[in-house]
Amino acid sequence: MFVFIDTETTGFARGGIQPRIVSIAWMIADNPTRPRVFKSSIIQPTGFTIPRPASAVHGISTERAEREGKSISLVLADFAHDLHTLKPKAIVAHNAAYDLPIIAAEFSLLRLADPCHKFSIHCTMLTARQKWPGQSAKLGDVYSRIFQSPMKNAHDAGGDVWACAQVFFSINKVGKAHPAL
Repeated sequence: MFVFIDTETTGFARGGIQPRIVSIAWMIADNPTRPRVFKSSIIQPTGFTIPRPASAVHGISTERAEREGKSISLVLADFAHDLHTLKPKAIVAHNAAYDLPIIAAEFSLLRLADPCHKFSIHCTMLTARQKWPGQSAKLGDVYSRIFQSPMKNAHDAGGDVWACAQVFFSINKVGKAHPAL
């Protein structure tokens, strides 16, 4: 069983400013058609605003996050609980080097231990770069290359998690990928 994760954030780390999570999704599954868990949440911004350039990418404005968002502490507690309860064998992300430090930073801000450090990590972006050198390793491009159809809901944490799982299962021939999801 694997846990697939994705975050949407306030942007990239620049000038010593740590990006914050705006949305997070995870799926725990051993095949892509019947996940044991799928959760996706917008995070209520506490102590930060969502810059317009970031909002233009993922579609989540500060106002929307204030209306629809959940507390980061509750969402991360739920995430940690799912990891502890279901005990996946690895974390899979498309650009793990971006998502995992941001998740770790949010746990740190809450003065909680990051449960992700206990797992082996698999990055589908790095796998795509190895499998198709010189071609785009963006999630949507990799998805389209494999399934010959465009990815749905790009830059939505939930949509990206589903696509990442499909890519992972297809590339690794684990389970049976299903592009319609």
